[in-house]
Amino acid sequence: MAARVLIIDDDETLCDEVSESLVDEGYDVSVSYDGLEGHELASNDEFDVLLLDLRLPGLDGLEILKRLKENGTRLHVIVVTGEMDPSQIFAVRNRKAVGTHGSLETLRLADAVLSKPIDMPALLSLIKDATAKKKNLGSKSVQN
Repeated sequence: MAARVLIIDDDETLCDEVSESLVDEGYDVSVSYDGLEGHELASNDEFDVLLLDLRLPGLDGLEILKRLKENGTRLHVIVVTGEMDPSQIFAVRNRKAVGTHGSLETLRLADAVLSKPIDMPALLSLIKDATAKKKNLGSKSVQN
């Protein structure tokens, strides 16, 4: 069964391009352009990976991330944003962002953060790693 990826981003062109690339790689892809709808899909459906933009209509990406993690989701969340420069993303990834700014604290809940424009080889690598880890966890729980 193909790994399932949900993209929540209001940029339809980006969603089309990323979705097409992921489908070509064998992934089952769903897209939502709205934060409220996307949160509902992420909460109620079985996806392996979520690509999540920060600025969304309806409900912003940070709030979606926070709610999903508070509800104990096992969904692997990759934030994709044009809001941060590479040094800020590096700081978040390495847990070295300073200050108590709420958005940085919430952003640390993400499994990965990528800047826009999206580096497709890097994204594909992150998704491949995430789905492999999930598959390994699933096979270990079946063996026990």
